[in-house]
Order: sequence, then structure tokens, then C-alpha cells
Amino acid sequence: SWPIPYIVHPLDVMYKLGKLGITDEQTLISAILHDTLEDTVTTQQELYNEFGTKVQQIVEQLTCMETDDKIKYIQSFGDMDQTYIESLIIKLVDRTCNIQDCLDAGKNKWAKNMFRKGETLWDYIEERKSEIEEIYGKATTSNILWWARKKRKKYNEI
Repeated sequence: SWPIPYIVHPLDVMYKLGKLGITDEQTLISAILHDTLEDTVTTQQELYNEFGTKVQQIVEQLTCMETDDKIKYIQSFGDMDQTYIESLIIKLVDRTCNIQDCLDAGKNKWAKNMFRKGETLWDYIEERKSEIEEIYGKATTSNILWWARKKRKKYNEI
């Protein structure tokens, strides 16, 4: 168990997105709800009813159940026909928050393993740069890419 209340994690993901310049309401709502389907009894239909199609679909794309193939799950974020760019950005921020939580708890081996298993997310961010620019503009895209490169360098040194 972690020393901080769980609610801090989704709020941290949303906060970091905001710091990168993302102000889109659907993206930020999806960030707060990103673990809802895997960690609660909330259904996809309930998400749809409360937040609409796009938020429901983003949260669904971010959901990885215990029985899911973890490699295929991570690979899905590289497919622009299968996954919203918002989902990829949220997933990358989520992964960095999880890695940092492990480091803060002194679980460096877990952090390194978590980074290695999800390292292709960093490649996908670079590959899907034009999609990010279309939605968030050049300035926010520059922030996201600079931040992602900085985090990748840091985690490669664990």
C-alpha cells in the first residue's frame, strides 16, 4: 500500500496535464477518471451517461483489466486508428506518475520495470506528434515533447 490516499493519483495526472498546457475539458475529465473502470464498479454505460461518448471511450482505452494482454494494451496506444491521441498522452502522464510514486517509495526495481514495460509510449508520443499539434497546437506539443524526453532520460538512468 502507498502512503498517500489513492485520489491523489488521478488528480496528479490531471494536474500534470494542465502544467503541460492541456486545458481541454474532456481530456482533463478523462484523466481524473482514467482508472475508474478497472478500480470501481462503475460501468462504461454510466460513464457515457454522465460524461458523453468521447470521455467514455478515452477511459475505456485507458482501461487494462487483469486478464488483458499487457503488451497488446501498451501497443494499442501507437495505433492512431485504434486510440485517441488524448488517451496516449494521459497514459504517458499516468505512467510517469506511477514510476515516480515507486521511486518515492524506494521501489526502484519496480520503477525501472514499469518504465521498461511501457517505454514504447515515449516512441508513440514522438510518432504521433502531428496529431498532438492538430489538437493542442505547437506550443503545448513542444511542452509535451520536451517533458516526455526529459522523463525518458531520467528513467533510463534508474
